[in-house]
Amino acid sequence: MKFKHALKCAVAALVLAAAAGCSPGAEAPSDDSAPTSVVQAPDAPPTPAAAPPSPTDGQSDEVASAGKGEAQWLKDFPEAAKREGGVLTLFTGDTPVASFTDASVSWDFTGVLKTLGPTGERLFFRVTETYTDDNGQIEWIDHWFDPAGQPIRTTRVLGQNPGRTMIAVGYYEGGDVGVEPDLSLMDWSGEPKLVYEFKSRCYPVKWISDDELEAACPYAYTGLTSGYDEIIPARVVRAGPREWRLQQDGLPTRNMPDPPQAAPYDETVTAAEIVPDPNYEAALVEEGYERLDR
Repeated sequence: MKFKHALKCAVAALVLAAAAGCSPGAEAPSDDSAPTSVVQAPDAPPTPAAAPPSPTDGQSDEVASAGKGEAQWLKDFPEAAKREGGVLTLFTGDTPVASFTDASVSWDFTGVLKTLGPTGERLFFRVTETYTDDNGQIEWIDHWFDPAGQPIRTTRVLGQNPGRTMIAVGYYEGGDVGVEPDLSLMDWSGEPKLVYEFKSRCYPVKWISDDELEAACPYAYTGLTSGYDEIIPARVVRAGPREWRLQQDGLPTRNMPDPPQAAPYDETVTAAEIVPDPNYEAALVEEGYERLDR
């Protein structure tokens, strides 16, 4: 299973990747976990402080109940997915758009997200891939698929803006080695579909309005583990018809970023078209995924 673990960690390290982290566990994944942070001077022992904003505070109702099993999701959204034995099928309307066959991994329908497009409501799907690694531990990867059954490379979906036309994606977990915080916005309201990908080391927290998003930017102490972070608030606002701007509220007061940063993040991003990733799709095909509506 070396390929599986390498794929998982490599994907998680990208801004638009499809893993929730690289730490194994024996329970089902939860969207309700929040990074734990401390704020402490370098010459004093770490003291717990209030946790930073959770990147799931703005999670939509459709994907917030991480404790639901597949049977409950299938019952709640019979129009979205059906299971027959070891085969899970996703539907848009009456049209099957993707299937997942259990083999070396198992696939579970674990959530949906409702957005609005030019022709009305669009349903996005979350499917969780579960497998056992070489050490006998259970690991999982959450994958998201658009209404056409096309995989979307994303670390984690926060939820949609109030108008349900945009999706915020990104992830941060204090202590995850090699997984940087990331933040992107995806606009599915028209054609072409657009993405705003920020380079700043920040993650999404909560939608404030259709034109504003709360974010946070973590900084690690020099010489201490990455779990001891100072979290600096940031805001992301619409800056033009196809522009969004991220502005960080100051710099850390006691942390020394590595490398040092002289000014707060202030970044304006222009929209780029979302395009399918054939390599990512090919990797999923090897594990039992198939596009049906082509």
